[in-house]
Amino acid sequence: MKVIKFGGTSVGNAQNMQRALQIIKQKSVQDRVVVAVSAMGGVTDMLLKAGKMAASKNEDFRGLLTEIEQKHFEAIKELIPIVDQNSILSHCKRSLNTLETLLEGCFLLGEMTKRSSDSIVCYGELLSSYILAKALEREIPDSAFK
Repeated sequence: MKVIKFGGTSVGNAQNMQRALQIIKQKSVQDRVVVAVSAMGGVTDMLLKAGKMAASKNEDFRGLLTEIEQKHFEAIKELIPIVDQNSILSHCKRSLNTLETLLEGCFLLGEMTKRSSDSIVCYGELLSSYILAKALEREIPDSAFK
């Protein structure tokens, strides 16, 4: 079994994700693989900044949230055929809505605890791994996931 880890730059945009998919596909022919991915490049920093801005009562955190959404939606639109995008975009939008609720909580309370920071930051990995997994399902036959 091979373990493959892709950092933020390796999944930083659709082109890099496509390269990661090809590596996974190539390695999976030889052996079973486990894949770990970081958040898309820059997203963890954006999430932390959004949380700090929200906790400081700076409503500009919403603009950062929009940038994060656009970055992920662009990757989906480049990686996934249009006929399969709707459910993936919907799933990611629901996740981003939950993230927005967490940020709103920081804004209303005027603080970001360690626990809320951890909850906010995890969305980077949740989104990138979901997008990569959905793209991977198209590249590798179902039997490889069993």
